Amino acid sequence: MSKLTHAWVKASLDQADNERSKITEREKELYGASSIRQRCLINNLCAAGSVNYLEIGVNRGATLISAVMGNDCKAVGVENFKYDDRDPDKWAPEGHIHYNMKSQLEANIEKYDLHPETKIPGAITIVSEDFDKVNYNKHPKFNLCHFDVTPVNQNTYDDFFDSVLPAMAQECVVVFTSQSN
Repeated sequence: MSKLTHAWVKASLDQADNERSKITEREKELYGASSIRQRCLINNLCAAGSVNYLEIGVNRGATLISAVMGNDCKAVGVENFKYDDRDPDKWAPEGHIHYNMKSQLEANIEKYDLHPETKIPGAITIVSEDFDKVNYNKHPKFNLCHFDVTPVNQNTYDDFFDSVLPAMAQECVVVFTSQSN
């Protein structure tokens, strides 16, 4: 059982405010919408030991990779690849995904899987699906969740509470980003 206590979360926030964590310059430079402080925060939270981390809204993987760096952590990333802020149209056409986003995520994870010193080989599982359609029973209960979907509305949060919350451990930490548009 991890030690994701109130004190651990506060210490993780304090360390992240000073950009201190186990991530290296390489992770800080990965393309992504998350800030260095946010990556440090997630990495620090995952350092609690034996963390089952869930990230919804993975994009190209910068925060997800940062989460597992140097940590005893198993991570599941959920991404449907349908929305990309960098694409002029934002939304992929009906029945399609943003393949460039998916391939960049896969390439980023592969770079780290090839280097055992990063301690992430096999630590990341990607689920390519809408987050509210995932069968979370296939995974152990999560004790840390980073919910980072764009855009958000009331239905998005309702779907989170209906679909994801039951997959969380009784004592857990949930980090919401993009809380309003």
